[in-house]
Amino acid sequence: MSKSMEEFEIDLEGLEAELSNLDNFLEDTQEDNFLQGESLFKKVCLFLEKGEFSDLNNLIQDLGKLQFEDKKLENFRKVIKNSLVLISIHRNIFELFYFLKNNTDKFLNTKDENILKRMVSFYKKAKQNNTGKAESSELIKTIEEVISSKLHEINIKIEENQRILHRIISKEAEVIEKREEEIEEYFSGKGLYAKVKIDNYYVLDNEYILNQFKINKNKAKKLTKKSFIKLKQLLSPFSSPVKDARGELRKYSAKQAKELNIYPLHISKMCKNPKWALVVDLGEEKMGVIFAEEIDNNLIEGEVERDILRSGSSTFKILNPKEMWQKQQEEWEGF
Repeated sequence: MSKSMEEFEIDLEGLEAELSNLDNFLEDTQEDNFLQGESLFKKVCLFLEKGEFSDLNNLIQDLGKLQFEDKKLENFRKVIKNSLVLISIHRNIFELFYFLKNNTDKFLNTKDENILKRMVSFYKKAKQNNTGKAESSELIKTIEEVISSKLHEINIKIEENQRILHRIISKEAEVIEKREEEIEEYFSGKGLYAKVKIDNYYVLDNEYILNQFKINKNKAKKLTKKSFIKLKQLLSPFSSPVKDARGELRKYSAKQAKELNIYPLHISKMCKNPKWALVVDLGEEKMGVIFAEEIDNNLIEGEVERDILRSGSSTFKILNPKEMWQKQQEEWEGF
């Protein structure tokens, strides 16, 4: 099957310089080289004589495959091939030319109405071809003007967004600074308990808490399903893993801390609306995370009976991250 005309490439790059040496082509071309393409060139001559466009695509393909060692003959092949490509691109005009060439005398002698109708048909196609190209050129010009205008608008929007983003970052920085002050105050208590809401309210010894981060609900739910994560997965773009860190976490730089393995504790799966991530000490230089819905910044104290804390009229189950981690490992080993 022949290729569509859009697939043919016009290879005229550098050809003009080479064509300047074609003056002596007929004298210098050796007969043996010319005979290699003699049959094909005869077909080209036949096409140019009769204008049978049904064979044009095949001629272009065959000329593309042909190659001569003789430089002048090779240049001649390129000229013929590229000329046929140009003819194919403007096929409607050349079809009109060949029809006029072959039928003008016939019409004058016979006044055949069918010849006249076909002549008008070829003329309309040729005219439409030229009009289409003019319209395409105008369309391209219009598109360029529209794109240029839109790019200008986009640049203005980018500048506006940059100013808005700068204001948001500045405001966010103020909020973070205030929150860090609250966290520093929160972590200053020792021997006290932090109250957290998971499915119910629990407490855990404040000294187990190494840091805490605000976290997206959907992100937290995905992380609870993993056996371990990287600490950096708990962070927002503006949070530092070591700012206000305590215990084991303070031994690391921010870069090192981000790559630490953190083990989600199973109790987090009971939290339906996780908003906070508590990084906790599991012992043996391991760290875990508990996802919670709420964290009460007011640390509490009270009487402890086994795993229950009595504070005023309220009682809370005490969470022990180390024991929870040990039990979790035993469950894994059971599988």
